[in-house]
Amino acid sequence: MSFDLIKLVVVAEYKILIVLIIVASIASIIFEIYHRRKKRFILFVEENLYRMITQKIDIVQEYFPNKVMYLKYILPCIQKFDALFKDPFWDYLKRQILGKYLAKEVYYHLYSFHWGRSNIAIQAIRFLPLPKYEDEVLKYLHTKKKDIIRFSAADCAMRYNTKKSIRALVDALSEEPYRTQFPFRDPLVYSAESTHSIINEYYRETTNIKVKIACLKILSLKVGYLSIEDAKEYLSSDNLELRFWSIRALENLPSPETTELLLKLYNDKHWIIRSLVAYIYGAFKITTSIDNLVELLYDEHYYVSFMAALCLNYFGDEGKKILASPPKIDERVFKNCQYILSLPETSFEKGLQKFFPINQDPLTIIEAIL
Repeated sequence: MSFDLIKLVVVAEYKILIVLIIVASIASIIFEIYHRRKKRFILFVEENLYRMITQKIDIVQEYFPNKVMYLKYILPCIQKFDALFKDPFWDYLKRQILGKYLAKEVYYHLYSFHWGRSNIAIQAIRFLPLPKYEDEVLKYLHTKKKDIIRFSAADCAMRYNTKKSIRALVDALSEEPYRTQFPFRDPLVYSAESTHSIINEYYRETTNIKVKIACLKILSLKVGYLSIEDAKEYLSSDNLELRFWSIRALENLPSPETTELLLKLYNDKHWIIRSLVAYIYGAFKITTSIDNLVELLYDEHYYVSFMAALCLNYFGDEGKKILASPPKIDERVFKNCQYILSLPETSFEKGLQKFFPINQDPLTIIEAIL
């Protein structure tokens, strides 16, 4: 009896396995047919769209039948041709396709609960940033559905390039963790002067510490938007990140006053700031900082001590002389100095980037080192 039961179970399992294999095969075939069809339609749209652009034809309906008049077929072609054509007719054609024939689909996709549809709508709006969609696009800067939607929304917000969209981008940047902040930060860093002026104004107006830090992450990489007064305001802040980025802002404000401020920061209470200051002393060859670097050689934190040794080498013979014969006897300092002296000249810049990546978030550095 038990043998018959086992036999029935085995047969049932085999049947289930066969059914699963059949279902998987059918799904694979359907998937393949769908993608081949999509590829064929995209190629059809691409050929017709190219013909319309080059021959200045604006009769969209004749060249795009209903079966291909969908975002999933047309948007990839628009993305491709937008990098190739910049003439007014192409702008007109985009307005016709996205603003007229696909307007309803863009609208419904934008308000869809499905993240994929929302994302494709945002990507479409990027090519035709109509004011009526701006508020909804900016909401997606804070969505938790998928990172890719926020990235698309950030790209789209830059196309609007209004005061509202720029501030919304800065707000979004202030909420992003380090690993996902660059799609928000980099477009702002490499944008027009008017954008940086808006960010500078926002930095002065806001009382939100996170937003101030986000503004500094952008403005500290530019020259001429922050004053020394703006940068030094938070040098003694209790917030580590705010203090860190205020010091980074001073890097792009070279002046005797800046040098004087930096020379006072070498004994900061936090080791990450002391290591940053040591880096600045070496990277900018502030000769009056050599005594400070010598003192930092004996810092209680290994990272600061190593950074001081690494940066002393930037001061030529004078720095090498100190490294070859440190003023105090200390085994750890001696080993650091000997290691730095043993490195070939070409490796120092790489050494700096390895031990203290430029523009790195201080909290991320701490996590990485600990």
